[in-house]
Amino acid sequence: MIIGIIAVVIGVLYLLKEYIPNFNINWNLLWPATLVLIGIYNMIKEKKITSFNAIISFIGLWYFFETLNILPAGINNIFWPLILIILGVTLIINNSKRRR
Repeated sequence: MIIGIIAVVIGVLYLLKEYIPNFNINWNLLWPATLVLIGIYNMIKEKKITSFNAIISFIGLWYFFETLNILPAGINNIFWPLILIILGVTLIINNSKRRR
């Protein structure tokens, strides 16, 4: 369902761009917001926070804040190491929960 909603919104934005003069789509803000919305939607739907949804939301938020220049300079160097650390910790926690 969420993919359908996203497709409709993107289609409407393209139509608005075609027929309204000076209407501009800022894709640099739209795609990170889409990632955040997908992650949050899945968390609400599943009623739990999974590592996939958390990472998708984190990536979306990171790029959203980066586009708005909210993040301090030079912080991009730690983005992918943080993603790997978060993924590793969640895998370790999930593996230890399964063993119990």
